[in-house]
Amino acid sequence: MLDLAHLTANTGDLRMSPRAEVADDIIALLRSIVDAWGGQISGGTLSLPWWLHLVDRDPWGASWYLTLGEHGPHIIEAQQCWDPLYSYQSWRQAIAQRRLIQAPPIDEEPAPTPWLVVWFGPALAQLPREQVGMLGDFERCLAWALIEASRAQS
Repeated sequence: MLDLAHLTANTGDLRMSPRAEVADDIIALLRSIVDAWGGQISGGTLSLPWWLHLVDRDPWGASWYLTLGEHGPHIIEAQQCWDPLYSYQSWRQAIAQRRLIQAPPIDEEPAPTPWLVVWFGPALAQLPREQVGMLGDFERCLAWALIEASRAQS
């Protein structure tokens, strides 16, 4: 399986993330939230005031965002794609979303699939330092959970 190309658009950081970095029990926990089309991120030892909102979910990708609380301000916005046939189209959507939220520009050419691009929202500054530190790992875990959910539906 290919690694996930994880781009943090605000900083330009690109990290390749293999699926093996994510424990199966974390995927199972996040799959329950993904299958419900969103909700509070909690369960087991993970209890955060973050809420997942799935904006769009297709067989080839998804767009989603995290908020502080159910109706709170945005922590991050994300677009991801796991099907190379839809990568260019999805990347165009990511560029349009970036312009909508007035985030820093991203490359015109898509990252290799599967990819995830995230933008920090205004609420990031409200998070405690330890939560900011775990956010990147969480983004990658959620991206892999969405990928696996799509494969299960195929």
